[in-house]
Amino acid sequence: MQDSSNTVELGLDHIQAIVRGMHAVAKTDGVHQVELVLLREFYENCRQEVAGLSHFEDLISGEFDLAHAKDVLTTPELKEMLIRSCVFLGYADGLYSEAERALVARFATGLGLAEGALHEIENQVGGELVQSVARIKNVDALKAVVSSLSDK
Repeated sequence: MQDSSNTVELGLDHIQAIVRGMHAVAKTDGVHQVELVLLREFYENCRQEVAGLSHFEDLISGEFDLAHAKDVLTTPELKEMLIRSCVFLGYADGLYSEAERALVARFATGLGLAEGALHEIENQVGGELVQSVARIKNVDALKAVVSSLSDK
C-alpha cells in the first residue's frame, strides 16, 4: 500500500508494526472509542490493498515490540510514519496526554529519530488538525484544539 501524502510503500510488516504502535499509544490512557474507530479504519483500508493481513482483533491482541519495529521500519520515512501516526492517534480523543507523549517519545528515541524530529512531527500534526477544525467552522472545537496544543 502506498501512503499518498509521502508515496511511501507500506508492506505487511510495516502496517502491522504501525498499527501495534498506534494501539500501544491508545492504551496508555485507556482506549477511547474514537481512537479504536480510527485505528480500525486505517487497518481495514490497508487490508483492502495488502494481502495477508490478519483480522484487526488478532493484530491488536499482540504487544508492540519496539526492537522489531526498528528492524521492520528501515527507512527514515517509515519511522516517521509510525511516529506521525501515533501522534495523530494521540490527538484523536481530543487530548494528546502526557502518558501518550512519553510513550511516543520513547518510540522516537528507540527508532533513532534525529533530536527535535518528534517536536517537529507534533507541531506538524497539530497544525494539520487545527486547519481541519478551522475548515469545519466549529469555533468551540477549534478553541479546544488550540488550547490543547498550547499546553505542550
